[in-house]
Amino acid sequence: MASALTTVCLEDELAAMPAPWRDRVQHHARRFHEKDATTVLNRYEQQRRIMSRPQLEKHAFHVASWLVLPEVRRSHGDSVEALLSRYLESLDGQPLCERLKVVLSLVSASSGVAGFSGLLGKGQKRKVEMMQAEEPEKPASSKPVDACGEKALRLMQKASQTWQNHPSECREAYVESLEQEMQEADGAENSATLRMVLRRAVAALSPPRRLGDECEGENLQSRLRKIVLRCLDRVDLADLRLAPAQQCLQSLLQTFQELVTSESMISCKKQWARLQAKCASTMPPEARSLGVAGLSGLLGKGQKRRVELMQADELEKPDSSKPVDACGEKAVRLMQKASQTWQNHPSECREAYVESLEQEMQEADGAENSAKLRTVLRQAVAALSPPRRLGDGCEGKLLASHASNDQATLATNLQSRLRKIVLRCLDRVDLADLRLAPVLQCLQSLLHAFQELVTSESTIACKKQWARLQAKCASTMPPEAGSSGVAGLSGLLGKGQKRKAEMIQAEEPEKPDSSKPVDAYVDKAVRLMQKASQTWQNHPSECREEYVESLEQEMQEADGSENSAKLRMVLRRAVAALSPPRRLGDGCEGKTPSIACNDQSLATNLQTRLRKIVLRCLDRVDLADVPLAPVLQCLQSLLRTFQELVTGESRIACKKQWARLQDRCASTMPPEAAASLSACAKGAEDGAGIAKPEFSASCHHGKLRRSCAQCRGCPHGKRPEHCQQCSACPHGKVKRNCSECKPCPHGKAKRICSQCTGCPHGKKKQYCLQCSACPHGKIKRNCVLCSACPHGKIKQNCLQCSACPHGKIKKNCVQCSACPHGKLKTNCRMCAEARGKVNCTLSG
Repeated sequence: MASALTTVCLEDELAAMPAPWRDRVQHHARRFHEKDATTVLNRYEQQRRIMSRPQLEKHAFHVASWLVLPEVRRSHGDSVEALLSRYLESLDGQPLCERLKVVLSLVSASSGVAGFSGLLGKGQKRKVEMMQAEEPEKPASSKPVDACGEKALRLMQKASQTWQNHPSECREAYVESLEQEMQEADGAENSATLRMVLRRAVAALSPPRRLGDECEGENLQSRLRKIVLRCLDRVDLADLRLAPAQQCLQSLLQTFQELVTSESMISCKKQWARLQAKCASTMPPEARSLGVAGLSGLLGKGQKRRVELMQADELEKPDSSKPVDACGEKAVRLMQKASQTWQNHPSECREAYVESLEQEMQEADGAENSAKLRTVLRQAVAALSPPRRLGDGCEGKLLASHASNDQATLATNLQSRLRKIVLRCLDRVDLADLRLAPVLQCLQSLLHAFQELVTSESTIACKKQWARLQAKCASTMPPEAGSSGVAGLSGLLGKGQKRKAEMIQAEEPEKPDSSKPVDAYVDKAVRLMQKASQTWQNHPSECREEYVESLEQEMQEADGSENSAKLRMVLRRAVAALSPPRRLGDGCEGKTPSIACNDQSLATNLQTRLRKIVLRCLDRVDLADVPLAPVLQCLQSLLRTFQELVTGESRIACKKQWARLQDRCASTMPPEAAASLSACAKGAEDGAGIAKPEFSASCHHGKLRRSCAQCRGCPHGKRPEHCQQCSACPHGKVKRNCSECKPCPHGKAKRICSQCTGCPHGKKKQYCLQCSACPHGKIKRNCVLCSACPHGKIKQNCLQCSACPHGKIKKNCVQCSACPHGKLKTNCRMCAEARGKVNCTLSG
C-alpha cells in the first residue's frame, strides 16, 4: 500500500516538472534499466574522480534520475544511492543547480525519506545543509562584521579539511578541477567561484621549504601557487570573506621571509617571491580584528607559525583625517612596492606583466577609472630603465649579460612599450594629484639623465620617445612633488640600473674655462670624433640616408635656437662621415663592401648632402673653439687629398664643393688648437695620448690607411688585393689565395698552410688556442666578448657585418664562396676527396 502511494506521489511530482527536465529524467532512467548496471556503475565511479564541477553536476543528475524507476530501486537501489552520495560529496558543499535539486526531491519522495539528506550515508560528516549553503551575502551596514568573519572562517576550515581528507592519488584530479573552475569563473567574471577557488588553493598550500628537503607533490604545489597568483589579480582583496584565506597566506609568507633572512636556498623561490610582492599590502584591517581562535588550525600539521605572529607585523593604513604628509608617505610606499614587484619578476615573465599593464590601461581608459590609471602609470614608471647611449646594449642590461640577441631585442621592445604606456597615462591623469608626486619625481630623474645625454651630444636610443616624455612633463610636476622629502625614492630605479643621474653628471665634460688647460678638452674632443667615425661605420647602408636626414633636421633646430653645442655635434658627425675626394669615374663615394654598385647615385647624393651640412655649420660655429680641433684636423686631411688631386691635374668629382670647403678652411684653424694637436701627437708617440699625429699612417676612418677600403678601395668597394675582380687569377680565385698561382710544397696556398706559416703547435696562429687564447678560455677571434661586432656577434657570423649581396652570410653563400663544383667547400665531396688524395701523396 505504501509503495502504491509512493508511486502515485512520484507520478504527481514528475507531472509537475518542466517538460524538458521530465523527458531527460525518464530517458536516463530507461537507459540505465536497459543496460548492464554493474558496468555503468563502475564507469561512473571511475570518471567521478577526474571530473570538473559542471561534469559532476551533470552526472549526479543522471544517477539521481535512475532512482526514479521502481525497478532500479528494487534491483540496484543501494549501489545507486551510494554512488549518488559520493557524487554529492564531491560537489563539496557548493550550491547545486536547480534541475539537480528537483530530481533529488523526487528521489527523496520515491525513497520515503524526509529530504535527501539520508543519501549521504553513514560516516559522512558533510551534511546537506553545508552543501546547499549559498555564498554568504555581502555584509550590509546593519550586520556586524564578526558574523561574516565566522562564516568565512568555517568555509576556510572546511576547505583545509577537504584537502587533508583527499588521498594522495586523488589530489591531482582535485587540482585540475580547481584550474578548470578558475578558467570558467574568469571568463564569466564569477567572483563567488573565484573566491572559492582561492580559498581551496590556499588551504592546500604547503609551507615553503629549503632546497633538498623532502616534499610530496611538488608539481601540484607549483600549480596551486599559480592558481593563487591568478586569483589574487582577479578578486577584491578588501572583501571580508577572504580575510581567513589572506591570513593563512600571510603566515606562509612569513615562513618564506624567515628562510630568506636565514639565507637558505629555498625551493620554488621565484613563485614565493611573486606571492610576497602581490600580498605586500593587501590584507584589509578587518581581517586583523577577527580574533578567531580556531584559525591557527588551518595551517595543517607541522606549520608552527600562528596568525598572531603575522598580525603583529601589520601596518596601519593612513586615515583620511591625517595631514597631507601621510598621503605622501602612502604614495611613496606604493611606488616602492611597484618597483620591487618589477624587480621580483623573472625575465621570462616580464612580457606578460607589460601585456597586463596595457590591458588594464585600456579597461581603465574606457571606464574613466582614474585610480586604475594611476596604478598603471606608477607600475610603468617603476619598470622604466634609464636612457642609454646607442650601442650600449639593451635597456636595463648590457648585451654581454644576455644569453642571446633575442633577449636583448625583447628587453628593448618591452621598454618601448612601457614608455608608450606612460605617455598615454600622462594624458589621462591629473598630474597635480599628490598621490602621483613620487611617480613624477622618479620620472623627472630619468628625464634628467636623458637631458645630460643630450647635452653631451651622445646618440641616444629611442630619442624621440624620451623627447616626447620630456615635453609632456616640462611643466606638469606640482610643487608638492618636489618637496616630498622622500629619502628612499632614489632606490626606485631598481637593481642593475647602473646609469644613475649622478654617474651621468660625473661623466659630462664641463665647458672650457680660462683656468683649465687646453689639452684636457682636446682629449675629450678626440674621443668624441673617434666615436662619431665609428657610429657612421656601424650604420648599415640602408640606414645611412635616415642618418643624414637626422643630421639635417638637428642642424635646422640648432640653427633656429642658436645651440652651439648641437651645431658642433652635427659638424663633427658630418665630417666623420665624409669620404675622401675621388677622381671622376673611380666609383661611388664612400663605397663599402655592403653597398652594391647600383647604389652609386644614392651614395654620391649622401656625400653631397654631407658636404652641404659641413659648409653650413662652418658658417655658424666658432672655429677657434678648442673642442673643434680634431674635426678641423680631419677636414684638413681630406682637403690635402683634394689638393693632391688638383696638383695632379685629375678630373675631380664634385670639385666645386671641395673648392668651397678649401676656401672656407684656408685660414680657420686657431693657433691654440694647432699647439694642442701637436702636443697630443707627441703624447701619442710616447704611448700616452689618444690622438693620432697629423701625418699618421691612420686615416680619418680610424683604420690604417693601407687597410681602409674607403681610402684605398677599388671600384667594387673592396681593397684591391681582396677583390676577386681586380686581383683575379686564371683559376677564378684571388691570386694570394690560389694554391696553383702561389703554391707551397704541401699543395696549398702558402699563406694558409699551417705547416709553412704555422705556429709551434702545428696550427695557424689565429686558430691556435695556446697562441691566441683570450681571458675567457676561447680563441680570441671566436670569442663574442673579445671580438664582438657592434651587433653583439662574431663578425664572420653576423648577417649585418658579413652580408653578401644575396642576403646571406658570405661564408655560407654558394654564389659568393663556391668551390669549382658549385658547392660550399665544406659540403663538397669532390673537394674533400681531392684534399685527401693530396695528403696521401704528400705523406707517401
